[in-house]
Amino acid sequence: MSSDELDRSVFESMIAGKPYLASDPYVQKIAREQGRKVKELNAEQDDEKREVLLRRLLNCKEDAEVGILMPFFCEYGFNITIEGDVFIGTGCTMLD
Repeated sequence: MSSDELDRSVFESMIAGKPYLASDPYVQKIAREQGRKVKELNAEQDDEKREVLLRRLLNCKEDAEVGILMPFFCEYGFNITIEGDVFIGTGCTMLD
């Protein structure tokens, strides 16, 4: 079964805050993809590139000013909304 054919229903239950199986193939696929983004963000040394990666990972509003010290950890990222001015300190973990 290709990733395009995976059933999203368990993932949608998770997003809705309902019980779900973390071992679901689609949920695992999304977790791996987002985990790679977090690793890439933490490895980036250039501040401007890191900001671009952070905005791709999180749901940052266009006018949001975000300061961040590495490392940063989250489960998925797209469930985190950043509005206004935010500073994220070293070792911050957000469970989303």
